[in-house]
Amino acid sequence: MNITLNDVPHQLPDNTSLASLIEQLPPFEPNTVIALNNRIVCNQTWSECKLKEGDAVMTFQMLGGG
Repeated sequence: MNITLNDVPHQLPDNTSLASLIEQLPPFEPNTVIALNNRIVCNQTWSECKLKEGDAVMTFQMLGGG
């Protein structure tokens, strides 16, 4: 299946979970957030979340300040 990760096309096996995709990426910094099709996905559900053809995954670094 084909997805985009941070606006870059990627090909993955069918039924790949979001957690499996993340394991293939460089180590995450603390406070990294994942959005799937423009919706934030709670890290407790990454293993349950199966990716589908055409999905768009984005990673974000949460920053605090004021």
